[in-house]
Amino acid sequence: MRFIQLAAATAVGVAVCACSSPPTSGGFTPVVRTAGPAASAPGKSWLTPAAKGQTLLYVSDVGGVTVYANTGGTNFALVGELFGFQVPAGECTDARGDVFITDETAQVIDEYAHGAITPKAQISDPFGQPLSCAIDRKTGRLAVTNSANPSGAEPGNVVIYPSPSGPPTDYSDATLYVPLFCSFDRKGNLYVTAYDSSYHPVLGEFGKGAGGFTILSLAGGTWFLPSGVLATGTELLIGDVYDRTTHIYEARVSGSTATIFNTIPLSKTQYLAEFTLWGSGSSATILAPDNTYSNVEIYTYPGGSPLGAITSGISSPVGTAISPT
Repeated sequence: MRFIQLAAATAVGVAVCACSSPPTSGGFTPVVRTAGPAASAPGKSWLTPAAKGQTLLYVSDVGGVTVYANTGGTNFALVGELFGFQVPAGECTDARGDVFITDETAQVIDEYAHGAITPKAQISDPFGQPLSCAIDRKTGRLAVTNSANPSGAEPGNVVIYPSPSGPPTDYSDATLYVPLFCSFDRKGNLYVTAYDSSYHPVLGEFGKGAGGFTILSLAGGTWFLPSGVLATGTELLIGDVYDRTTHIYEARVSGSTATIFNTIPLSKTQYLAEFTLWGSGSSATILAPDNTYSNVEIYTYPGGSPLGAITSGISSPVGTAISPT
């Protein structure tokens, strides 16, 4: 899985913004996630009947996707598994609760209705190997980040479908050399984390109605290794994977600058990937998939206090998405 391979290769890389010299790795040895036996010998997909009437958490893993229902507080029960993928990676949901799951080496995005065990559609990606996706809830646009081109080499690109059934348009940007994760905000602006050609972290914004990306500068902190990104109202949550000080930045965007105003420590997570938020208001929690510790750690939001972890059925998690009823 390219996101983890790249992060491993750049664990001794350089930082941007407020750092004048490269950090050291501190002995960080992440697990490289590849298509293993589960990808070539999938099991049979299943979901408990009662789960269809519940809000569900989908977690992509090696060869498959595990599905969970909340049973109260921070407790999640495994209620299903989806198979038939090569390298499932990022996930996103639309306004109907349909779940989109990128499959990197298959070069497709599978669309599942809420609670379904077979895809309702399979979307081809002719421009590369899809790592993550995002849905514009207002217009239905589907954005996909390709961390590599169709041959598996860099650079990658970002493609946008006017709808899941529409023809995609390639919006390559030389600075977004290896696009990673993406998220739409409520206004229809798309944000993408990426590596540039020197493997420094970069943040791009594709504004609503724009014809291309604006590369945002980051103020107020040091970004070492990029991971997930999540737009929440007027704020951005930006993941940073750096040894044992993994955290999420809270930032606000104004013009071409994203200014960090808070750092959320993730003390029990090492290899943060595509995180998400469960719940809302004072009860909201961060769900942080971690390839190194083989779990989805749960933290308070925005405090970052650890509350527990989801471990059942999890090996090397990367993507998370929530599908409401």
